[in-house]
Amino acid sequence: MKTATRPDNLEILGHLLQEDLQAKLTESIPVRVRCLLKDDILAVLVQHRGEELPNPQEIFDFLEQTMLTEQSLLKLLLPEERSVSLPVRMYVRVAGQKQSYGSHSFSVEPPASPTIAATTLENIPEVEQLLKTPLEEGRRRETSQRTRIQGDGETGSNEISDNISTQSEAGDQVDSEFNPTNVPATFAAPLGGEDQENESDEEAEDSSNSGSIKSKQALIPLAVSGVGLSLAVFFGCLYVLTRPCVMGECTAITEAKNLRDQSTKTLQNPQSGQEVLGAQQQLIEAINLLETIPPWSKEHPNAEKILQTYRNQHQDLDQMVTALKMAARASYKSQNPPHDAPKWIEIQNLWREAIARLEQLPKTSKLQPLAQAKIKSYKLNLEQIKQRLVQERKALQTLQASKDAALKAEARQGVAQNVNHWQLVYSTWQTALNSLQNIPQGTTAYTEAQKLSDSYQPQVSAARDRKTQEQIAAKTYNQGIYLAKLAQNYQADNQWSAAVTHWRNALTHVKQVPNNTFYYSKAQSLVKPYQGALQQAQGKLRSAVKVQQARRDLNQICSGTSQVCRYSINTSAIKVRLALSYVQKIKQTAMSADSKGDYKTRASLVDHIARLQEALETVSDNAKIRLEIYSPDGVLISSHRPR
Repeated sequence: MKTATRPDNLEILGHLLQEDLQAKLTESIPVRVRCLLKDDILAVLVQHRGEELPNPQEIFDFLEQTMLTEQSLLKLLLPEERSVSLPVRMYVRVAGQKQSYGSHSFSVEPPASPTIAATTLENIPEVEQLLKTPLEEGRRRETSQRTRIQGDGETGSNEISDNISTQSEAGDQVDSEFNPTNVPATFAAPLGGEDQENESDEEAEDSSNSGSIKSKQALIPLAVSGVGLSLAVFFGCLYVLTRPCVMGECTAITEAKNLRDQSTKTLQNPQSGQEVLGAQQQLIEAINLLETIPPWSKEHPNAEKILQTYRNQHQDLDQMVTALKMAARASYKSQNPPHDAPKWIEIQNLWREAIARLEQLPKTSKLQPLAQAKIKSYKLNLEQIKQRLVQERKALQTLQASKDAALKAEARQGVAQNVNHWQLVYSTWQTALNSLQNIPQGTTAYTEAQKLSDSYQPQVSAARDRKTQEQIAAKTYNQGIYLAKLAQNYQADNQWSAAVTHWRNALTHVKQVPNNTFYYSKAQSLVKPYQGALQQAQGKLRSAVKVQQARRDLNQICSGTSQVCRYSINTSAIKVRLALSYVQKIKQTAMSADSKGDYKTRASLVDHIARLQEALETVSDNAKIRLEIYSPDGVLISSHRPR
């Protein structure tokens, strides 16, 4: 199956690969890249001057990667109707040599989907036409004419440099030199080989055999010379008389003026770069027609005067075409963003160069209206490229700032302990994440920013959770300390009930401090002391409750219609002192009963004293406090130890 790739596409492909490869190499090694499609195989020839390339394989790898990754190049290589891969063979050789010293092969697969729509700033279809400008044809003609005028020695000395610097010359040699089947092979043997030696032998033999008949042939050269001279004079006169504008009407000047007028009319309001190229071609044809008028023609002075004007116009037009080609190149390179900063700088420089070339046109040039319109358009494009470059650089700076913040967050996270440390870790991670979210689409940093954002988000969440946990731990721990201090204050006031409550709450708080936090170990160290304090307070509370109950019971016993006793109580002893009035009344009642022999009253009195003592001992037993009973004058009557 033959590939429907157009020859101009191959020229464009070679031009693009040449520019990319030249940008990679140093300027000291100029290169030319040409492409040829034959027998459904794409051949790519890399030629350079003088020394060999440092590493041909690196050149092959670079060109292969460029052709496989650039969608626009694939579209040039593989039309939409192609469904099979295209074999590619690459060769590298020194200009002027017929044998390559390196080769490489690979295949290009057809695109799976249509080429992505170009986000261009200029009409990109003009690229193909601009790259094959008719100006190159004119230059090739001029080069060929100069070559005929110059001697063979000068031509031979400039052959290699012309092969590399002029694109048009390579086109004449592609069919013969650039063939996938014979590029790597050695071409025909150099001049001076075996054929020359054989010819020399034959000439020597003929020379020896012809010595005997020299005298007979002495007149033949004279005759031949005379005939040749006559023919030369005849054809020379015929050539002179048949040159344009020598005899008859001079139509060359009229045709040249018509072509020039058509070119001028087209350039008054061109609709595209293609029309500019057409006008350039017409002007070149007009110049070529005038250049054919020989010096011996009477119209030669007039033709030279017109030529000077046309050449000046051609120079301006060539400047315009060069600017259009640069703009088309900038537009092509702007496709399929995002691009890194160096590429945006390259595109920016192309737009600036295109504008500069247009601004260099003379003010009197008839191309000024078109140039001014293009300058205005190109400046808008240049401003957009500047914005993209600023955006790209800012995005890279933001990305780097985010990475730096992430490194700081990781370092701080490794040594963080308390809540203040984790608050700083969290805020640093949040700063790194927020920076990534500020990177806009359309920049090379955007894709990496999205990946980093996915990796930073868990870190932010973990730092936030740990910060919250540390805040809870700090608050709980400090609350436990505060409650313990209140409990101690209540203890000092013997308010054991309040002390027990606060000790219990303080213990609960220190036990609730989360594990794996800065305050966890501190809180754990307070659990046992707080438990001991709570138990002690609870014991004191129980004792206080018993004392309080004993006090109520003693009030009932000692108080009544008349005072029976007075008491003092603490956690160690209950001291009861009988009231003097009570003791005197008991004695008087006993003496009266004894005097009357009232044994019943005497027994009732003894029983009353026994019940009083039993009641006091019961209070002592309930309160678990030792009981001491004293007479009104302070003499210990009896004591009791609680059971």
